[in-house]
Amino acid sequence: METPAPNQWNIDRIDEIVFPALQRLLKEGELDGVSIESDGPNLRMLWGRFCVRGERIRVLVSDSDITESLEEAKQRFYEQLQSEIAETTFAWGELRE
Repeated sequence: METPAPNQWNIDRIDEIVFPALQRLLKEGELDGVSIESDGPNLRMLWGRFCVRGERIRVLVSDSDITESLEEAKQRFYEQLQSEIAETTFAWGELRE
């Protein structure tokens, strides 16, 4: 079996990386929209774009230049999303868990 390219591995696991963090950090009704975007056809970088209570948040989901396990990817994404939420007007300074 051929080993997938690093970002193909993360594309296949977006649900495991992104949605648990969203469920833990956001309150019911706060999430307005989600999109996953790449930096182009090579899929080197994958970004999560979120609309939360009318505010836009962008968080790196995956970078093919970084080798990390699924658990490391989940933790990194969680921490970055947590930090971005703390910068919003609706949750300014809150360190949500």
